[in-house]
Parts: sequence; C-alpha cells; structure tokens
Amino acid sequence: MNYTQSTLRGGGDEILIPVLAPRQQVTISYLYYPPLRFDQINLAIRCDEGLARQLNVLPTPQMRRWRLWLLRVLIAIGAITVIAGGVLLVRWVMGY
Repeated sequence: MNYTQSTLRGGGDEILIPVLAPRQQVTISYLYYPPLRFDQINLAIRCDEGLARQLNVLPTPQMRRWRLWLLRVLIAIGAITVIAGGVLLVRWVMGY
C-alpha cells in the first residue's frame, strides 16, 4: 500500500494513505519507547471523503468453531445446574 510519512511541527508523525477502497481496513502497528506520552501516540484520524474511525483492537487468537460450541454448551449446563441447585435450596429452606 502506498503511503507517505511526514513529521508534524508540534512533534509526532503523520501517515497519509492517498487511496483506500470502501470498507477496506488498514492496520498500523508501532513499538513505542520511553519517554513517550499518551497524547503523542493517537492523533486525529481524518478523511476528505467521508467517515473514518479508529478501532483499538488487541490481537488475540481465534478459537475453533467446535471449541466455541463446546464452551457454550458447558456454560449452559453449568448455568442450568446453578439455577436448579438454587431452586432446590429454596424449596429445602422453605420446607416444600
């Protein structure tokens, strides 16, 4: 992807991406070293043709689909067990 990088007068750098297709996403990653302040990292995101937004995302590995379903089933079984145990406890305490 073509881009230009320039230094700003107040400090910091600007990355200019001249052409970006609709719904296309760009990931920009840097490693920052001290003495860097919070306000020097994220500056405004601008676009001359429409809306642009910043997504703060941590890279995480994605689980396989069968593991997700297994986890959901186990969570549902656990929730049902806790609810049933609570109902039995209430019935026992009340003397039903």
